[in-house]
Amino acid sequence: MSYDTVIELRKLIRHYTMGEEIVKALDGVDLNIGRG
Repeated sequence: MSYDTVIELRKLIRHYTMGEEIVKALDGVDLNIGRG
């Protein structure tokens, strides 16, 4: 994490089940939010 990073998320996964289908809304997403 960088000194200016205030939020860091790594490898986010969010899958939903719709009937027999799996919807991959997020699949290994990284996110950095900096100061300011």
